[in-house]
Amino acid sequence: KAFAFSIEWVKKIRQKNVFGLKDSLTLDFNPAINGLHNTAFDFVLSNVKQGKSAMQIYWELVYNVLEL
Repeated sequence: KAFAFSIEWVKKIRQKNVFGLKDSLTLDFNPAINGLHNTAFDFVLSNVKQGKSAMQIYWELVYNVLEL
């Protein structure tokens, strides 16, 4: 959930250029490679590549519609 929410949060900040931060934020996240964070991040990215929005993934995880 954290990665899905983070992706959406950065997108919204960039879209609305909150406090002029648009050019300071990227979507190039580098999660820890420890079998947990990188696996969770890859899971979110694979769902985004399948056409889901990061917020949709977040809510599907919250409501147990989508499972790892």
